[in-house]
Amino acid sequence: MDLPLHTARLTERRLAQYCERVCPPSFGRQVRLAYRLEGRIATLYEIKPAWCTLSDVAHRDCDVARFIYEPRDGSWRFQYHERSRRWRSYRRLPRSRDFLALLREIDADPAGIFWGRVNGASLRWCSSRGRCPQCDQRYRSILGLVDTVAVPDTLAADTACWRR
Repeated sequence: MDLPLHTARLTERRLAQYCERVCPPSFGRQVRLAYRLEGRIATLYEIKPAWCTLSDVAHRDCDVARFIYEPRDGSWRFQYHERSRRWRSYRRLPRSRDFLALLREIDADPAGIFWGRVNGASLRWCSSRGRCPQCDQRYRSILGLVDTVAVPDTLAADTACWRR
């Protein structure tokens, strides 16, 4: 069974917006985010260069998270991909009717399951202190967390971050 048409369009739009920006932006050539919709399953994955390969494939797809739509109650089951190539239920938020809540959980990644951490900092942040204001504002707008306060564009280091 496929996703209902309206749900599929909303899901695709949210995933496309989320995958469009890579933070930190300097990683844009090294790793990209993408998604695929198959039946009632949406999968978020990274596209990384294949460093050591015997084939002609120049990149590899690394699954990050999977959302499985449950038509009987309109909820999404949420799973993460282990290094052992198995899907596991995400215990902090195993199911939700709010797709954006699941994307927010991936973005926050409090346990370091999705993006990993180095010295406590997520690998999806601009620095060990977190995202620069411009990246943070973009992600917050995508995830439905828009503030009424505009982020100043005066910090040279922050501006340089997203232009790389």
